[in-house]
Amino acid sequence: MEDTDVSVIPSEVQGKRSIWKVVFKTPNQDTQFLERLNLFLEKEGQTVSGML
Repeated sequence: MEDTDVSVIPSEVQGKRSIWKVVFKTPNQDTQFLERLNLFLEKEGQTVSGML
């Protein structure tokens, strides 16, 4: 996976009928979220599988 230069990603693009807002998520955002979620659950004495 290559590093992405976020400065070249447009904030909006023209669609057929309207302008679309561009949402960009870096690849590590999921990992960071899961790390914070697991840490929180650990402090609460829970696990993700225990929440299902």
